[in-house]
Amino acid sequence: MTTSKLDQLTKRREELNAQIQALKAKENQKKRKEDTKRKILIGGVVMKMLKTGEMPQERLNQLLDKHLEKKADRELFKLS
Repeated sequence: MTTSKLDQLTKRREELNAQIQALKAKENQKKRKEDTKRKILIGGVVMKMLKTGEMPQERLNQLLDKHLEKKADRELFKLS
C-alpha cells in the first residue's frame, strides 16, 4: 500500500468517524426531546388529576417529598 493510499484511507476513516458522531448526536438530541415531551405530558396529566380531584394534593406532596432530593427542587415545592 502506498503512502497516498494510506493517506486516503485515513482521511476516509476520519470522515466516517465524523459522520458517525454527527448521527449519534442527532439521535441523542431526539431522545432528549422525546424525554422532555414525556415529562411535560406526565406533568400535565398530574396537574389535571389535581384539578379534578382524582389525585389529592397531599398525595402529590408525599411523592415529591419522597423523590425530590436537590435542595432547589425541594424549595420550589416548599418542602423542608
